[in-house]
Amino acid sequence: MAGTYRAPEPTLGCYWERIAGFSGDPNDTLANDLTSAPTVVTILPTDAGFKTSGCGTWTSDLSAITSSTTSFPAGTYIVNVDISPGTYSTPGGSGCYWERLSGFIANDLPTGSAVVTIAPTDRGFKSADCGTFTAASQRAASPTPNVTQAAVSASPATAPPKPTSGWSDCAGGVEARSGTTSCDFAQNVFYEYYESSEMAEFPVYSPSTGMTYQMSCTGDPMVMCTGGTGAEVRFPLSALLAYTESDARAYASSHDLGALVSPWAGSRQRPGVRIAARPGSSLGACA
Repeated sequence: MAGTYRAPEPTLGCYWERIAGFSGDPNDTLANDLTSAPTVVTILPTDAGFKTSGCGTWTSDLSAITSSTTSFPAGTYIVNVDISPGTYSTPGGSGCYWERLSGFIANDLPTGSAVVTIAPTDRGFKSADCGTFTAASQRAASPTPNVTQAAVSASPATAPPKPTSGWSDCAGGVEARSGTTSCDFAQNVFYEYYESSEMAEFPVYSPSTGMTYQMSCTGDPMVMCTGGTGAEVRFPLSALLAYTESDARAYASSHDLGALVSPWAGSRQRPGVRIAARPGSSLGACA
């Protein structure tokens, strides 16, 4: 049923996805998130479906979940319910990301400390890897070095590009480390890892280069895959567990997976027709 829901106690690797269809194509993803902190999502009447894994029970009970409205850790919170409007600071860090939610009014990716003003008209606030946000009235009077002050606009603003050390959202919970590989390759890595029955190493075709690369994956609850001369791809194990053979068949029928001889004998039946080895395939170059 359409509405706004909260997952107040997710496990590690909570993944949710609003979808426009059930084809299994990444383009069906309307919005998604991967978190281990409390989260809130609004499902629209026009959404075709909602997928979730590792998030625990979703509830329409939107009453306060914080013990303090002026000091709060990572998560998605409802303004004027969980947290109070005001100016907050946080120690920040290289992976710190925050959003003021009401549309996306403003956001930031600071490398040092961060200061943000949450307006009374904001619907919510979301952060990850920033540490604890503390109201300005609770901060020490001494100046804080290396502070990034976000410019707040009344109109929606576009998120600034992520630094090269960040991750690009490739849909479906799959992410590629910026500057190391493409989302097309990252999606193929996810597919091949699923089809290999989670083998430690497996070949993956890159539509961008027309070549094949050896990849290896490990990790729980976050699966990290590396290969070539530096390609990095990650996705939550929960997203893999939620993936089905129907999803895999739909993906194989609509994406370029190359022409590899199937190495998955004895595991899952591989969908699609892939009968010839690709000439000149390489297992060592950058994807």
